[in-house]
Amino acid sequence: MKARLAKIFAGISALLITLILIGFLRPALWSAESSIEIAVEPIVIFPYLNDLNNWDEWTIWSDIESELTEPSHGKGAKRQWTDENFGSGSIVIVESDLPHSLRYEVTIDSGAQIYGEFLLTELSKGTLVTWRENGNLGTNPLMSYLAKRIGASQAKQMQSGLEGLRTKVSDSP
Repeated sequence: MKARLAKIFAGISALLITLILIGFLRPALWSAESSIEIAVEPIVIFPYLNDLNNWDEWTIWSDIESELTEPSHGKGAKRQWTDENFGSGSIVIVESDLPHSLRYEVTIDSGAQIYGEFLLTELSKGTLVTWRENGNLGTNPLMSYLAKRIGASQAKQMQSGLEGLRTKVSDSP
């Protein structure tokens, strides 16, 4: 009986070790993209993207206790947080090209990094806003198994944020 339990334990252990080793070999990378058309010019939308303080009005940032640097807008603007649900980290605007594009970087203390951008394309009846993110979840072998799910989940959250942005911009005078 003990020999049989030892074989079962050895088999389970071998399987777990194999899964962890495969996790180290798999990339922990994800990407997400979402777009929305908004019936205003890019110059009207850009201030909501370029000022991290305004992100509270159309993203989930209002749910996260965070601290902003001054100024809160443009290249170099930074927001830091420490939150029970979201961990701790920072977001920094690294490029701001009024009113065409904005790039940012998110660093999470767990080692994950996110690179994001907004592209604003003027249309005949408004603006196409495209939000892209690429992330690296770091070296934890278990995170590589979650990477694809995180990309899909993030795309849904981004779409929700863009819909909030359209509502906010459309309601503004």
